[in-house]
Amino acid sequence: METSEKDWDKLKRTMCDIIRSYLIYDIKYHVITETSGKKIWEILESKYLTKNIKNRLYLKRRLHRFQLKNGISIYKHKINYTKLLVDLTNVDEVIKDEDKMLILLSSLLDEEYETCILTLINGKYLLGYNDALAALVNHEERRKDKAFSSRSTTVEVLTARGIDSNYRKGKGDVGKSKIDNRELRKNQCVFCKED
Repeated sequence: METSEKDWDKLKRTMCDIIRSYLIYDIKYHVITETSGKKIWEILESKYLTKNIKNRLYLKRRLHRFQLKNGISIYKHKINYTKLLVDLTNVDEVIKDEDKMLILLSSLLDEEYETCILTLINGKYLLGYNDALAALVNHEERRKDKAFSSRSTTVEVLTARGIDSNYRKGKGDVGKSKIDNRELRKNQCVFCKED
Protein backbone atom coordinates (compact mmCIF):
# COMPACT_ATOMS: atom_id res chain seq x y z
CA MET A 1 0.00 0.00 0.00
CA GLU A 2 1.39 3.37 -1.01
CA THR A 3 1.09 6.45 1.10
CA SER A 4 -0.62 9.31 -0.67
CA GLU A 5 0.66 12.89 -0.71
CA LYS A 6 -2.23 13.88 1.56
CA ASP A 7 -1.19 11.24 4.13
CA TRP A 8 2.44 12.43 4.00
CA ASP A 9 1.34 16.02 4.64
CA LYS A 10 -0.72 14.87 7.61
CA LEU A 11 2.26 12.90 9.00
CA LYS A 12 4.55 15.94 8.57
CA ARG A 13 2.10 18.23 10.39
CA THR A 14 1.74 15.68 13.19
CA MET A 15 5.52 15.37 13.49
CA CYS A 16 5.92 19.17 13.65
CA ASP A 17 3.20 19.37 16.31
CA ILE A 18 4.95 16.70 18.37
CA ILE A 19 8.29 18.53 18.13
CA ARG A 20 6.68 21.85 19.12
CA SER A 21 4.91 20.21 22.07
CA TYR A 22 8.29 19.46 23.67
CA LEU A 23 9.55 23.03 23.34
CA ILE A 24 9.13 25.74 25.95
CA TYR A 25 7.11 28.80 24.93
CA ASP A 26 10.08 31.08 24.26
CA ILE A 27 11.60 28.60 21.84
CA LYS A 28 8.34 27.36 20.34
CA TYR A 29 7.53 30.75 18.79
CA HIS A 30 10.66 30.64 16.63
CA VAL A 31 9.28 27.59 14.78
CA ILE A 32 5.51 27.99 15.12
CA THR A 33 4.89 28.53 11.38
CA GLU A 34 7.23 25.82 10.06
CA THR A 35 5.68 22.77 8.41
CA SER A 36 8.79 20.66 7.95
CA GLY A 37 10.48 18.70 10.72
CA LYS A 38 13.84 19.15 9.01
CA LYS A 39 13.38 22.94 8.85
CA ILE A 40 12.38 23.07 12.53
CA TRP A 41 15.50 21.10 13.45
CA GLU A 42 17.75 23.39 11.37
CA ILE A 43 16.28 26.52 12.99
CA LEU A 44 16.68 25.12 16.50
CA GLU A 45 20.18 23.89 15.76
CA SER A 46 21.27 27.25 14.36
CA LYS A 47 19.88 29.12 17.39
CA TYR A 48 20.75 26.79 20.25
CA LEU A 49 23.35 24.24 19.22
CA THR A 50 25.78 26.43 17.39
CA LYS A 51 29.22 26.35 18.86
CA ASN A 52 29.74 30.09 18.79
CA ILE A 53 31.25 32.18 21.54
CA LYS A 54 27.85 33.63 22.51
CA ASN A 55 26.32 30.23 23.36
CA ARG A 56 29.43 29.00 25.13
CA LEU A 57 29.60 32.20 27.20
CA TYR A 58 25.92 31.91 28.13
CA LEU A 59 26.26 28.26 29.19
CA LYS A 60 29.48 28.83 31.13
CA ARG A 61 27.90 31.78 32.93
CA ARG A 62 24.95 29.56 33.89
CA LEU A 63 27.38 26.89 35.09
CA HIS A 64 29.37 29.22 37.32
CA ARG A 65 26.24 30.86 38.74
CA PHE A 66 24.48 27.55 39.33
CA GLN A 67 23.04 27.37 42.88
CA LEU A 68 20.70 25.08 44.78
CA LYS A 69 17.43 26.88 45.39
CA ASN A 70 15.56 26.56 48.69
CA GLY A 71 12.94 23.83 48.65
CA ILE A 72 14.45 21.91 45.71
CA SER A 73 15.61 18.38 46.42
CA ILE A 74 19.15 17.28 45.71
CA TYR A 75 17.74 14.93 43.05
CA LYS A 76 16.18 17.79 41.06
CA HIS A 77 19.33 19.85 41.56
CA LYS A 78 21.43 16.97 40.22
CA ILE A 79 19.19 16.63 37.16
CA ASN A 80 19.40 20.36 36.40
CA TYR A 81 23.16 20.26 36.80
CA THR A 82 23.47 17.25 34.49
CA LYS A 83 21.34 18.99 31.85
CA LEU A 84 23.64 21.99 32.01
CA LEU A 85 26.71 19.78 31.63
CA VAL A 86 25.13 18.04 28.62
CA ASP A 87 24.39 21.41 27.02
CA LEU A 88 28.04 22.37 27.47
CA THR A 89 29.17 19.07 25.98
CA ASN A 90 26.93 19.72 22.96
CA VAL A 91 28.88 22.91 22.20
CA ASP A 92 32.20 21.06 22.62
CA GLU A 93 33.05 22.47 26.02
CA VAL A 94 35.14 20.03 28.02
CA ILE A 95 34.92 20.28 31.80
CA LYS A 96 37.27 18.25 33.91
CA ASP A 97 35.82 15.79 36.40
CA GLU A 98 37.37 17.69 39.30
CA ASP A 99 35.86 20.99 38.11
CA LYS A 100 32.41 19.37 37.79
CA MET A 101 32.69 18.15 41.35
CA LEU A 102 33.93 21.50 42.73
CA ILE A 103 31.20 23.48 40.96
CA LEU A 104 28.54 21.05 42.19
CA LEU A 105 29.73 21.22 45.81
CA SER A 106 30.01 25.02 45.71
CA SER A 107 26.45 25.25 44.37
CA LEU A 108 25.02 23.80 47.59
CA LEU A 109 23.60 25.87 50.43
CA ASP A 110 26.22 26.41 53.13
CA GLU A 111 23.96 26.06 56.14
CA GLU A 112 22.48 22.73 55.06
CA TYR A 113 25.40 20.97 53.39
CA GLU A 114 28.55 22.43 54.98
CA THR A 115 29.09 19.49 57.33
CA CYS A 116 28.45 16.98 54.55
CA ILE A 117 30.94 18.72 52.25
CA LEU A 118 33.61 18.98 54.95
CA THR A 119 33.18 15.30 55.80
CA LEU A 120 33.34 14.39 52.13
CA ILE A 121 36.58 16.22 51.37
CA ASN A 122 38.34 15.65 54.70
CA GLY A 123 41.67 13.90 54.21
CA LYS A 124 41.20 13.34 50.47
CA TYR A 125 43.55 14.61 47.82
CA LEU A 126 41.27 13.70 44.91
CA LEU A 127 37.53 13.30 44.83
CA GLY A 128 35.63 12.27 41.73
CA TYR A 129 32.42 13.80 40.45
CA ASN A 130 30.50 10.52 40.73
CA ASP A 131 31.76 10.02 44.30
CA ALA A 132 30.48 13.47 45.25
CA LEU A 133 27.09 12.78 43.62
CA ALA A 134 26.74 9.47 45.45
CA ALA A 135 27.62 11.10 48.78
CA LEU A 136 25.08 13.89 48.25
CA VAL A 137 22.32 11.44 47.35
CA ASN A 138 23.14 9.40 50.50
CA HIS A 139 23.09 12.58 52.58
CA GLU A 140 19.65 13.48 51.18
CA GLU A 141 18.33 9.99 51.98
CA ARG A 142 19.65 10.21 55.56
CA ARG A 143 17.97 13.61 55.98
CA LYS A 144 14.66 12.26 54.74
CA ASP A 145 14.91 9.21 57.02
CA LYS A 146 15.77 11.41 59.98
CA ALA A 147 12.83 13.74 59.28
CA PHE A 148 10.47 10.78 58.94
CA SER A 149 11.69 9.09 62.11
CA SER A 150 11.46 12.30 64.15
CA ARG A 151 7.85 12.78 63.00
CA SER A 152 6.92 9.22 63.95
CA THR A 153 8.74 9.56 67.31
CA THR A 154 6.73 12.70 68.10
CA VAL A 155 3.47 10.85 67.44
CA GLU A 156 4.63 7.95 69.64
CA VAL A 157 5.54 10.30 72.51
CA LEU A 158 2.23 12.14 72.28
CA THR A 159 0.36 8.84 72.26
CA ALA A 160 2.31 7.59 75.31
CA ARG A 161 1.35 10.77 77.18
CA GLY A 162 -2.30 10.16 76.33
CA ILE A 163 -2.51 13.00 73.81
CA ASP A 164 -4.32 12.29 70.56
CA SER A 165 -2.30 12.90 67.37
CA ASN A 166 -4.96 15.48 66.43
CA TYR A 167 -3.62 17.54 69.33
CA ARG A 168 -0.84 18.84 67.09
CA LYS A 169 -3.35 19.98 64.50
CA GLY A 170 -5.30 22.08 66.97
CA LYS A 171 -8.22 19.68 67.23
CA GLY A 172 -7.61 18.56 70.79
CA ASP A 173 -7.41 20.32 74.14
CA VAL A 174 -4.36 22.49 73.82
CA GLY A 175 -1.86 21.97 76.60
CA LYS A 176 -4.02 19.53 78.56
CA SER A 177 -3.94 15.77 78.70
CA LYS A 178 -6.80 14.13 80.57
CA ILE A 179 -7.26 10.52 81.51
CA ASP A 180 -10.23 9.39 83.59
CA ASN A 181 -11.44 13.01 83.89
CA ARG A 182 -8.50 14.11 85.98
CA GLU A 183 -5.46 16.09 84.98
CA LEU A 184 -1.99 14.58 84.97
CA ARG A 185 0.73 16.29 86.91
CA LYS A 186 3.93 17.21 85.12
CA ASN A 187 6.30 14.23 84.76
CA GLN A 188 3.60 11.79 85.92
CA CYS A 189 3.50 8.41 84.18
CA VAL A 190 0.24 7.80 82.31
CA PHE A 191 0.27 4.07 83.03
CA CYS A 192 1.41 3.70 86.65
CA LYS A 193 0.52 7.26 87.74
CA GLU A 194 3.84 7.70 89.56
CA ASP A 195 5.98 10.86 89.47
